Parts: sequence; structure tokens; C-alpha cells
Amino acid sequence: MMRPLLLASLLLAAACQPAGPGVAEAGARGEAAEGVAAGAVLALLPPDAAGATAAASGVLALDGRCLVLDNRGSRTRLAFATPATTWDGAAGALRVGGRSFRLGTRVAVGGALFTGAADRLAWVAPPVAECAGPFWIVSSIEPG
Repeated sequence: MMRPLLLASLLLAAACQPAGPGVAEAGARGEAAEGVAAGAVLALLPPDAAGATAAASGVLALDGRCLVLDNRGSRTRLAFATPATTWDGAAGALRVGGRSFRLGTRVAVGGALFTGAADRLAWVAPPVAECAGPFWIVSSIEPG
């Protein structure tokens, strides 16, 4: 469970971050397409966006085109503040750096829950409308 202090800290940190120049322009130029592939649409953030960290675990699953962490039926949408993060639609796998995590894999993620307005974050690739938050902003991922 999230502690109120951790959540308040994350929300405060996110609220203080400017949208950042170039975010809208990157989407217009198609640079955000790296997070989009068959099967899932990844929401991507800069690596420093996660703020304070906590841990969560569950199984990687799809809810429509949204990648979620399923913990015994409770599903949380994921947004990634991890470098080199892509979706491999052919393999049905999340790729983070040199590591691969297939759908159905149990994982442990570091990061924090974000329940604020998505437009308060400086997205590298924003979530599509059907994958609106709240989000678990992933700062690390491990098998688990």
C-alpha cells in the first residue's frame, strides 16, 4: 500500500516540474512513436520523473492496448521512466535496456503511484486516451 507521505511527495514533485520544451514538438515529429507497436502503447517519461520510490509486484498484462501490472485482479497502468524502453509486439514483450519481460511474467517494479493530471508530467511519449492514469511510474523493473 502507498503511504500518504510518499504519494504527497510524488504529487508535489510532479506539480513543480514544467512541461518542458520540446515535448509537444517531439510528438508532432513522430519521435514518440518508439513507444508504440502492435499490442501495447507505452507511456514514457524521462528517467528522473519517478521521484521517491516504493515497490510493487504483479504480472505484466494487457488491458486493451494498456500495459498493466496485475496483482490478483487489481490492475495498475504502467508508465516508464526507464531508458531504452520499447514494446516488441511480435514477441509480446516489454524491452527495458537489454532485458526482456514477456506478458504473463511476474515482475517487481520500483517507482511510485501517480494519481495527478497526466498533463502535469513532461512525457517523452504520452499515454493514449484509453490508457489514462492513474499510473505506476516505473523507475526499475526486475523479474520477481
